Amino acid sequence: PGSVTKVNSMSSYVLEHPMSAFAETLRSAKMAVDFSTPGGKGKVIGVVSVLPGEGKSSISVNLAQQLAKSSRVLLIDADLRNRGVTLQLGRHAERGIVEALEGGAPMSEVLLFDRGSGMAFLPAMVRRRIPHSSELLTSGAMARLLSAAVTEFDYVILDLPPIVPLVDSRAVATLIDSYLLVVEWGKTARGLVKRTIQHNPAIAERCAGVILNKVDAQKMKLYRHADSSEFYHARYASYFPE
Repeated sequence: PGSVTKVNSMSSYVLEHPMSAFAETLRSAKMAVDFSTPGGKGKVIGVVSVLPGEGKSSISVNLAQQLAKSSRVLLIDADLRNRGVTLQLGRHAERGIVEALEGGAPMSEVLLFDRGSGMAFLPAMVRRRIPHSSELLTSGAMARLLSAAVTEFDYVILDLPPIVPLVDSRAVATLIDSYLLVVEWGKTARGLVKRTIQHNPAIAERCAGVILNKVDAQKMKLYRHADSSEFYHARYASYFPE
């Protein structure tokens, strides 16, 4: 089987900095998912954002690597319009999810593997525009692929398109056990996040938590108050030496 090829430091940050606050955030995300979907193995996790550029693909990659330390994990690039995870890990691949769904290629033949963590990765090698991406993700072939995946893996993580510009993440909700919402700190308006969640109840009811990404620790101090965790940051910063 082929191997992933990482193109930047964020593609393996959690492996290189296991004692960081970032790694602890991802451990908290795992706990939130486990609590929101009781009943054992085979959890299908959709990682989404409200807008493009909030960093959901990097979160997907690092979350998958974090989970792969103790579980069998499959990461799927399901953002067929903007293949962020594939560009980070598998731009050298020749086949991927489209061939598995449309051409019937066995999943085992199109997977890549991360030697550092043991994570399996299903890339998206899109050589043409796919206007019907939402239909492809909600097809019977996709349902069968995920059904087979949860028999082999403890966690299946889908990096999905942002919610606002495309319908894909909403359309696939019936196949997702829990969502993690990635929000860029200081950029994405709180009102937009709130309205987006309110207008998408299928995502809201399955949302295990929100990951605040790209936080500027120095500027965040300006927003702290006496009963906030940020106010006491200096008291617990020694727990995160990285």
